[in-house]
Amino acid sequence: MFFKSLFLGVACSLVLGTVHLASAAPSLEISRNERTKRGIEDKVVGQSLLKKYQSDVESFDVDEVRLLAEQGDLKAQFQLGDAFWQGFGVEINYEKAFYWLNKAAQGNYLDALTSLALMYEFGQFVEKDEKRASELYFDASQQGSDWALAQLADMYIDGRGVRKDMPYGLGLLNQLAQGEYHEALLYLGEFYDDGRDGAPNYEKAAEYYERSRAAGSNIAATHLAFLKYYEHLGPVDIEDVIVLFEENLPDRTSRAALGLGHIYFDGVDAPRDYEKALEYYELAASWGSRYAYLRIGSMFEGGHGVAQNYAKAAEYYQSAIKSGYAVASADIAYLYERGFGFEEDLLKAKELYETANGVGSSFAAFRLGLLYYYGSGVEPDYPKALGYFLSAARDGNDAAYPYLGLTYHYGYGVTPDPFEARYWYERAIKAGSDFVKIDLAFLLEDGLGGSLDLQRAEQLYKDASSEDPDALYHLARIADAADTEGKQTSKHLTAYLEAAKKGSNRAKLKLAVVYIYGEGELRNLKKAESLLLELAEANWTDAYVYLGVLNDEMIYDRKGTQQEAVKWLSKAADNGNRFAAERLALKYKNGYQVEASKTKFVH
Repeated sequence: MFFKSLFLGVACSLVLGTVHLASAAPSLEISRNERTKRGIEDKVVGQSLLKKYQSDVESFDVDEVRLLAEQGDLKAQFQLGDAFWQGFGVEINYEKAFYWLNKAAQGNYLDALTSLALMYEFGQFVEKDEKRASELYFDASQQGSDWALAQLADMYIDGRGVRKDMPYGLGLLNQLAQGEYHEALLYLGEFYDDGRDGAPNYEKAAEYYERSRAAGSNIAATHLAFLKYYEHLGPVDIEDVIVLFEENLPDRTSRAALGLGHIYFDGVDAPRDYEKALEYYELAASWGSRYAYLRIGSMFEGGHGVAQNYAKAAEYYQSAIKSGYAVASADIAYLYERGFGFEEDLLKAKELYETANGVGSSFAAFRLGLLYYYGSGVEPDYPKALGYFLSAARDGNDAAYPYLGLTYHYGYGVTPDPFEARYWYERAIKAGSDFVKIDLAFLLEDGLGGSLDLQRAEQLYKDASSEDPDALYHLARIADAADTEGKQTSKHLTAYLEAAKKGSNRAKLKLAVVYIYGEGELRNLKKAESLLLELAEANWTDAYVYLGVLNDEMIYDRKGTQQEAVKWLSKAADNGNRFAAERLALKYKNGYQVEASKTKFVH
């Protein structure tokens, strides 16, 4: 077994990813945002009269309705507010929409109550106020609105704006479901789909979606399609999924158009077709999907099926924000952070990320974590970074998992906790973050945070070896350590050389140590110095230490070695290396090959 390095510090090379992890809202978030538009249509009339209602509101006389509204006609006030909200015959104006809907609601006009409740529930163009929303839903339900009662039931299930009382909320929904009310059936499906009372029950969710679909829901087929598309009900039958999405297109269901856009964008179960994807995303946007603007923006940002155009991407992100989807601020923030289409502005990026984080963007929380983790545009602050990573992880952003593992493993701003580190590494690897396989292997190899598992540690090093040359070094190190009698020295040396050749700085340092302290043919100070100088250019503190020792003790055939020794040991000491600092202190105290200096000794 080769001479072991005394200074092989544990380090971890992290790469700040440049790939934009889309701030795509999770399926649940999209589903609930769809309720706003669904609610506008569904609360007013039965499904069988939906198209007639849409035709009527799009052709009404705005001036006549305005005159009636100003005279105090509640129905006219509602119609005018609704027109300004949805752009029926007038330009969309949310301030005017709120004004007229609020006037009608003050007169206890049913449809105005539910419209206003939607605004408050989702914070659409007013400050989000779920308590006020619940009060309005209650008032509407007292007038016999099943739709309002279903919304109120859903709020009780989650404890939004009212006390959390899941049994009571479910009881209300089940009461409505007994009459096959499609919205209640849909919400029950979503309850089991989301696993809001434990693990998701996709089969039960599908049953409720089928019942809701049969009862006339204009979105249930789409919910069912997503269950099938994500293989929650078995292998994908893409033709069946497409049929289900297309079923809701005549009802202008934006989420159905989104689903079709995803199919052609992903190109997994159907041939990828960016042109079709863009067509469906644009259709979804025209039907009121704020999320569709993000998808279109990301296509222009990434150059998917269109010429890459950051300015165009920013326009679509701004459209999403203007439509009330503040989460899109994170996407514009990313453009500023990376300098894509704008001059790089980390402060602006941080402000926009904070805006998006304030409305629940897990992508924004993750990016804020990275800014503080790396000190990009801000002072490094590991505790703050940890808080943002935890927030992102809680909201399902798996990109935060590896950073949580690293934070707990190496004690960045917290007390090292190998158990937490191991937990997050396992989740990260399961989610596809392979770059922490080596770090997990460290813990497994030493039995930290759980049982010792050399076999799995070695497998993780093998898995990582195609991407990370340091993994080759660790495999060589394990084999070297197991060869206690030194019978395969040549084989180990070859393995270290192969790892170094592929770019492992750890292997280069190991070889330098072997060349310094090896015996016979293994000792080669010239090769050692060459490798250490190469590592010094990469700012490796351990290389500074060995260069200091090399010049201080081992190279005698050239002048200036003592000055070189002091230079390298000083660089190592400045980087916090205690060994180098102690060695320098002794030299200055005793005047060993340097002029004694009490001042430098104290320093």
